Amino acid sequence: MPSVVGLTLSAAEALMEHNRLGWQVAAPPLSPRVTPSELEDAYCVTSQTPAPGTVITYPEQATDVRLRVAARPTS
Repeated sequence: MPSVVGLTLSAAEALMEHNRLGWQVAAPPLSPRVTPSELEDAYCVTSQTPAPGTVITYPEQATDVRLRVAARPTS
């Protein structure tokens, strides 16, 4: 299981897709100043389940990676 903690949500999504892993995220609301084109870059991954380094024993069974995210500070 790759680590995506510390990445933006868009970078984490790209890594999950590259490794053919499903993922889920429940993101908190953002400031109204964030535009849709910036949406995924407005979040940072703070934790994931399964943990980084976890070996998936049964690769034929779908395993979704659950991501916890927080809004990145706006300038």
